[in-house]
Amino acid sequence: MSGKYLITGVAGTGKTAVTDELARRGWRAYSTDEMPEVTQLEDLRTGEFMVKDGRPIDFKKYGWNWQEAGLTKLLARAEKVFIGASVSNLHDFCHLFESIFVLSLDEATLKDRLSSRDKDDDYGKHPDDLARIFQVMETEKRRLVAHDHAILLDASQPLGRLVDELLARVGLSDASV
Repeated sequence: MSGKYLITGVAGTGKTAVTDELARRGWRAYSTDEMPEVTQLEDLRTGEFMVKDGRPIDFKKYGWNWQEAGLTKLLARAEKVFIGASVSNLHDFCHLFESIFVLSLDEATLKDRLSSRDKDDDYGKHPDDLARIFQVMETEKRRLVAHDHAILLDASQPLGRLVDELLARVGLSDASV
């Protein structure tokens, strides 16, 4: 297994921006949120797949989960693949990645990013939601950095510098495409 890289973090840390920048630079990079063949909303009680309908998701009842067949197929698309995601069953698949990049922010930057999102996206805009998201980020960060192939990145730095650091951490550069 080489060249399979995960970029993860809570909403607002920049996963999509990083994967978009990597793709712009010529890398195979995907955000799995809008890939129904890879990521599905699943009822935790019944295992039934649900349809995202724009309403807030109660993650005590539903999991935003990778589907193994879809993820495996996506990872097989190229020798080097970057996947941006934050899914409920992420820990079941960490072994598939050579490196796990954990994006982290301070609470003020996270609040600023979430509040400046699309006006139709109210996720994280309520103070209670923001506090919960920040707590999840801190908990997941500790849990993920326990993996020996996890790399913590400060996602508050400018996007270009963040992507340069990510590539450098695994010995790649734009010229390696």
